[in-house]
Formats: sequence, C-alpha cells, structure tokens
Amino acid sequence: MYKIPLLFYFVLCSIISTAQKASTSNSYKELDSIFMQGFSAKDFKQCLEIIQLAQEKASNPSGIKDSVEYVNFTAYQGFIYWYMGSYKAAKKSYLKTLVLQDLLYGKEHLKYIETLNNLAVLYHEMGLYDQAEPLYLKTNSYISKNLGANSLTFARSLNNLATLYQ
Repeated sequence: MYKIPLLFYFVLCSIISTAQKASTSNSYKELDSIFMQGFSAKDFKQCLEIIQLAQEKASNPSGIKDSVEYVNFTAYQGFIYWYMGSYKAAKKSYLKTLVLQDLLYGKEHLKYIETLNNLAVLYHEMGLYDQAEPLYLKTNSYISKNLGANSLTFARSLNNLATLYQ
C-alpha cells in the first residue's frame, strides 16, 4: 500500500473541494471568489477552469448581468494568459473583451479603457511598440480627461508610455 504524504493529501483535498464548489456554484460572486483564491495560489489552471465555467454559465444570457459577467471573465482570461506568458492567447482574449465591452459600454467607458491599457502593456512586452504606442496615447487621453491629470491612474498611464519611449 502506498502512503500519501500528509501535505499532498491536504492539497489534493483542497483542489477537489474547490473544483466541487465551482461546478455547483450558482453565483458569479462565488466563481469570482474561487477564481481569486486560485490566482492567489498561482493555480492558473484552476483560474482558467473557473473562467470557462463562468463563460458557460453566461453563454445563454438571461439578461445584462450574464453579459457583463461573461465580459468580466473574458478579461480575466486575458490577464491569466498574459501572466502565464501565453501572449497570443492573451491578445486574443483582450481583443475579444474589447469588442464585447464596446457593445456593452462603449469606447469611452473605464472598463474598455482598462482593457485597452492591458492590451498596450501586452504589445509592449511582445516588442510591438508601434502597436502599443497609440493604445497608450488613447488611454492617457481618456484618463486625463475623465479622471484628471493629477490622478494616480494618470501618473501610472504616463509611466507606461515613458517606459515605451526608453
């Protein structure tokens, strides 16, 4: 008979418990919480599974809430792929998120601008500077106009642009 190390047993039980919670979850808030737990533990496979569950749950929207949650989890997907270094998959998710956010909110909404900035950062990391620059400039323009040139968010967006020019 094989003996399972105690720590491995607890980790395995935790993973099974989390997967069971996710598959029976009825709310996006619960899925979001499980996603955040996975992210904190750097369990990106779990994060992608939660995203898929949320997207499936929202794929037949019964209202605007489902559509919004689908878009939110699609944005999470881009971030997870970026964090994992899967830049092509991240780009695809961010571009899909932008299309959906444009339909839901319009191009002047903060969520759209945040995703645009994330895409700019991704392009920057990929060495696609000519594609990153116009996105950074658009992001800076929006933030300056809507949040103010003295906001911390504007300072961060200027810093992103400055690192591009280095």
